[in-house]
Amino acid sequence: MADICKGMRAYFAAKTDVAALVNSTVAGSTTAIYPDELRQRSPMPAVVMTLLSAVGNHHFGGSAALVRSLVQTDCYAETRLGATALAEALRLAADGYRGAMGGETVRCCHVVGRRWLYDAPQDKSDLGRYRLALDWLVWHTESAPHLGST
Repeated sequence: MADICKGMRAYFAAKTDVAALVNSTVAGSTTAIYPDELRQRSPMPAVVMTLLSAVGNHHFGGSAALVRSLVQTDCYAETRLGATALAEALRLAADGYRGAMGGETVRCCHVVGRRWLYDAPQDKSDLGRYRLALDWLVWHTESAPHLGST
């Protein structure tokens, strides 16, 4: 099964404009692009990637080896401007992209939605997190099952 979030993470981490925003030496030279959740006190700016859905395509002969995935990237920062700058770096790096993303082959990748959000502080401080969520429609390949005839 294809893991498009893993491929997108590798692709974004390799992009200079994105890496310049999410690389942190707070926890020793790490790239702040995470799967599924952002822990409290994680270095920011950061990106969280979540696979919302993945639908395989078929024809009369079986699998078309093509998947339509909806991926959400949440761009976190300490300011709204910071979250917007990070989201814009992602958009400029991948909106309309075709080609390799990590080990995945992408046929097309488009931003199909945006939402600005604010996460209130959890620790009684006055420091919340700003978030801009981008929804990506990604068409990518996956291995077709090899089924024998019966």
